[in-house]
Amino acid sequence: MMEYNSHDVETNYKEILILSATTDITTFHVVKWLEYFGHNATILTENDNVNYCHLENNRIIIGGDGFILDFDNIKSYWYRRNGFNFNISLTDNASIDNIFKDEIFTINEYIHYNLSQIPSLGSFHLRDFNRLIAIDIASSLFRVPNYIITNKKSDLLAFYNCYKRVVTKAIRNTLSTVEDEFGFIAYTSIISKDNINEIPEQFFPSLFLEYIEKRIEIRVFYLDGKCFSMAILSQCDETTSVDYRNYNVLNPNRNVPIILPKHIEISIDKLMRNLNLQTGSIDFILSSNEEFVFLEVNPIGQFLNVSHICNYCIEKEIAKYLISIAR
Repeated sequence: MMEYNSHDVETNYKEILILSATTDITTFHVVKWLEYFGHNATILTENDNVNYCHLENNRIIIGGDGFILDFDNIKSYWYRRNGFNFNISLTDNASIDNIFKDEIFTINEYIHYNLSQIPSLGSFHLRDFNRLIAIDIASSLFRVPNYIITNKKSDLLAFYNCYKRVVTKAIRNTLSTVEDEFGFIAYTSIISKDNINEIPEQFFPSLFLEYIEKRIEIRVFYLDGKCFSMAILSQCDETTSVDYRNYNVLNPNRNVPIILPKHIEISIDKLMRNLNLQTGSIDFILSSNEEFVFLEVNPIGQFLNVSHICNYCIEKEIAKYLISIAR
């Protein structure tokens, strides 16, 4: 085995690796609990450039400004966000650079494969789960809204005539962009007959769903078999009645803890195991006829609001989980 010269870079042993983002406050709340329990963590974000890599047989060492990470020392791993940001000099030749980028991609892919062999929470490979696949799998466990994806006006009109009330939302993630210092976000929105009349005969393939009247919305944070659930009383405000994420900052929704029926929690556990997810956020609505309707699952998912509002202290639970699975 080659001897690695750290060139005076700090190499303190850290037993837990966390991949995250500088803006993800939840990560740092978890790290505080890890420190409270006497455990060290290495946090790498998009700002931590990897400029050294050493792979020998199945041993991996990577490094950058201010850190060196020997994978033999990692006892458990939390994938929260992002990935490894390789910053290794290329050339002035675009064709050769593309070849080099493919080489770096292969190295990066192998590193994430290696991490998947370590006891972990979350997964780089499952970070952006396909919403349509999730709905398909969930349909065997829950009521899901009927939907259509089409780019043809006549198909949309037939779907509208069948259900009378229809909403549209992004097929993948919430659509957002920033232009001229203004941010634009596409929330779930009701489509009216007038809207349909105004659109062209053909348009970009879009997702449309039957609108289901709801009593409340429910956000569930799932952690390895345990559900932390919060009821969102979004129907009390017209601004948030279709999509609670369209926040009314002047008059916020009331959010309260909720205990789900046992059979729903069992079905959530089955769903997450079928999706190979140990953690994530799941959105439901409780319909006006008392039916739990599945909307979507997010493998990353924000949980700080659920944790703080409902006094669940999920950050502590995640820290304890990372410690408990350490190999």
